[in-house]
Formats: sequence, structure tokens, C-alpha cells
Amino acid sequence: MNNKKGFSLVELAIGLAVVTILILAVSVSAGIRDNARIQSAATTIRTLRTAAENYLSNGNLNYAGMSLSTLQTANLLPTNFSATGTNPWGGNFSIVPNSADNTKVDIALTALNQTQSTKLTNYFNNNASSIAYDAAKTTWTVTF
Repeated sequence: MNNKKGFSLVELAIGLAVVTILILAVSVSAGIRDNARIQSAATTIRTLRTAAENYLSNGNLNYAGMSLSTLQTANLLPTNFSATGTNPWGGNFSIVPNSADNTKVDIALTALNQTQSTKLTNYFNNNASSIAYDAAKTTWTVTF
């Protein structure tokens, strides 16, 4: 009678394969979640940009005096829009006239890390006037 204790090579290989598959599944789901957050943020940024452009269409010559509240009062944003703590990373959205040129608008998101800001930058790189990331404040800003 052979009373061997331990695992055979086949059992170890099967266990390793199962662990590898679980690790891959977790990695893929994390990537999917991150991409969904980027898409969600991009959609809100486009909504804010459209609201700002419609602000100009309502007879304003530039963005001076524009704010989230003026956009909501003019019904240019959805009634349930909230800028506080609502970006996909738990930070805030803001939209203000560009300080150097009030014919442009700045849209900012807070609570982003460098990787997230890089992905958003890649998303808007072709149609923004400028994009900046302040690592100290974890704030990403796009200018249209």
C-alpha cells in the first residue's frame, strides 16, 4: 500500500490554471470598470460642453457670467444634474469661462489620478483647445 501525502503534478497544474484564470478575470473586469468610468466622464463632459455652446446660442457673446447655475436656470442642463461628488471617481465637475479668454470654456474634474487623466486626455486630445492635469490637486481640466 502506498500512502503518499501531498499533491500530484497534475493536481498542482490544475490548481495553478484555476488561479491564473481567476487573476485574469479580475484584471479584465477592472479594465472594463475603468473604461466605463472614462466613458461616463466623457459623456458628462460632452453634455457640459453642449450646454455651454447652447449658452452662446441663446444670444450671449461669450462665456462671461456663465456658471453651472446659469446653465441650469436656462434649462441647458438636465434638471437632475449635480456637479458635486458625481464624477465617476467621486469628485466634482465644474464649468467656468476660461480665465485668459472668455470665448472659451474650462470643464474640470476632481479626484482623478494620473492614469485616469491620461485616458481622458487621449479621449479629448483631438478636439480640445488645451488639456491640463494638476497632480497636486488631482484635477483634470479641458478647455474648449
